[in-house]
Formats: sequence, C-alpha cells, structure tokens
Amino acid sequence: PRLMELGPDTGAPGPWTAWRLTRDADGIDWLIADQPGVSANTVSEEVLEELDQILAQLEKDPPKALVIRSAKPGGFFAGADVKAFVGARDAAEVEQRMTRAHDVVDRLAKLTTPTVAVIHGYALGGGLEIALACDLIIAAETATFALPEPRVGLAALAGGLHRLPRQIGEKQAMGMILTGRRVSAAEGRELGFVNEVVPAADLMTAARRWAAQICELSPMSIRASKEAVFKGPDSASERPWPLRCAIRRFRPCCGPRTSRKGRWPSPRSVRRNGRAARPGINKSGRKPERDAFRGGRSH
Repeated sequence: PRLMELGPDTGAPGPWTAWRLTRDADGIDWLIADQPGVSANTVSEEVLEELDQILAQLEKDPPKALVIRSAKPGGFFAGADVKAFVGARDAAEVEQRMTRAHDVVDRLAKLTTPTVAVIHGYALGGGLEIALACDLIIAAETATFALPEPRVGLAALAGGLHRLPRQIGEKQAMGMILTGRRVSAAEGRELGFVNEVVPAADLMTAARRWAAQICELSPMSIRASKEAVFKGPDSASERPWPLRCAIRRFRPCCGPRTSRKGRWPSPRSVRRNGRAARPGINKSGRKPERDAFRGGRSH
C-alpha cells in the first residue's frame, strides 16, 4: 500500500487532525500530511496551526532527521486554501494570515533537525513553499512544482519568493514566479531545488538513504552547519559571515584560546580569520514580501 511505500505510517489517530507523526527505530521522524475528508491537502490555517504545534514539539525533542510527506495519492499540497480568501476585504486581516503562514514555514526552515521533503504528484503554492523550507527535496519522476498564486490574484508570501531565488538564482526563479508555470521533477533537479528524482516506488528507499547518511554524522556538526547556512544571508548587517553561530556550536570541542591537538582551531582564531569574508547579499525575506503585499516599497 502507498502508506508503507512512503514511510512507517500506521494510520493511527494522534493529537492532530491533519498530520501524523511517527518516530521509527532509527530515531527518524516521519511527518505525514493527511487532511481528513478531502482528496487533496491544502495549506489552510488549521494545517499551519497544527504544524506550528508539531514544530514546537520537535524543538523540545528533536529527532535525528525529519521526513515530511503526504498520504494523499494525488500529491503533496495543492496550495493554499483559496476559499479562505474569498470575500476578504480587510487588508490587515489578510496580512495577518500571510504573516502567520510565513512565520510557521520559517520556523520549519529554522529547525536544527535536518529535514527531507518527499514529493509525489503535485507540490503547488504553499506546498512548494513548505518543501523549499526543507533541507532536501526527494521527488518522484511524476512530481510537478509551481508557484501559481498570481493566477488567482495572490502571491507566494510564505517565503517562496525569497527561498526560490536563493536556491536556484534570481533569473530562473523569476521564470517560475512571473508565469506560474509548472516544473517537472527532472527540471526541478536541473534548476537545483530538487536533490534527487526517483521512481515513485523508490521514494521511501531514497528518503531513508539520505536520512541514514545524515544520521551517520556528528549531530552537533549538522546543527552548526544548518544554523550557519540559514543565518548567513539573512544577517548581513549583523555579521560578515555566519561564524558566530557555528563557533557557539563548536565551542565545546575547542580550546579556550588556542587550538589543541586533535581539536578544532580556537574560536578566537576562526573569528579573526573570517572577518574578511564576503557579507551576505540578502536581508530577511519577510519585510520585502510584506511591503510587496501592501503595495509599498521595501527600503
């Protein structure tokens, strides 16, 4: 059955209605999206609220890796719940919803736990934004991706307009954003936001292989590396390069002022040698996205 092809999901009910969370014997968490009573998952307010609760739990009790996938045969997420915006006239209320969505997806991206999105079928709009917030994307050969929000008068304001250009370059990203066109798994791999494309029957095998490779490494090193990558471009005004966060993680392995045999160089030396590093080029994506939604200009 499909559930077993994609992960160790027992289908047993849990504390959430749209998600199921299972930790396997290897310490890997499998997060399954499965909204009840519908054939396709949508990124609704309820889905985001439950995801936020789950992320809070994972922050307190982190697994070795987190795999996110859908139990729906058709695909991952079909995008935002457009019906929630029908008749909306209060710009402040809509902005609050979009800010909330941005915050939850941003929280996913900030997890110190390595995250793997497993995609079969479609990953559209908010679904692609959730996938882009993961560290790795493993896709079935038949998977398709798009940010089609402009077709219905919306925009990808849950971080997609910031993460996609960062991951594949501005020109390639604009080609997707400004047209809303669908991209195949093979093209996503070529563009660079998909890590691996496999037959649908091999998705679980591929996801486990990636997760197992991650689990073989030092958890502290993985956390430090993730934090450095995430904070670097978003903190150009705060530091020239994401050294401070990495140094903080590695400090228990370092000598207090000088390097010791068998240990990493001292934090002071690393900090001094890294001051000439090229600064990041982007600040946080939230303000320009929020200003664009308002129709204003970011400064």
